[in-house]
Amino acid sequence: MTRKELVTALRDRLSEGEQSPALAQLSRVDLAALIDLTFETIGEAIAADGRFSQPGFGTFSAKTIPPRPGRNPRTGEAIMVGERRSIAFRPSDRLKAL
Repeated sequence: MTRKELVTALRDRLSEGEQSPALAQLSRVDLAALIDLTFETIGEAIAADGRFSQPGFGTFSAKTIPPRPGRNPRTGEAIMVGERRSIAFRPSDRLKAL
């Protein structure tokens, strides 16, 4: 699902009246801004705390990948690939069951 498809899906669900009437008044531009702000806030939480958990969905966590030996594909020379950070996602049991 793309960002545009997400905005459309949210707009459709909100227009069906599943949520409060105030939410149904949000435009596509407002929904897109809300989605951007949500993901930005999640990213900041992961950067600050090392994790973000949403019960029923899953947990995002930052992890450090240690340095490891590697090879330069062009020359075949042995090199050390430096340490890096990565984001891992562990889905909840409820999400796995879908």
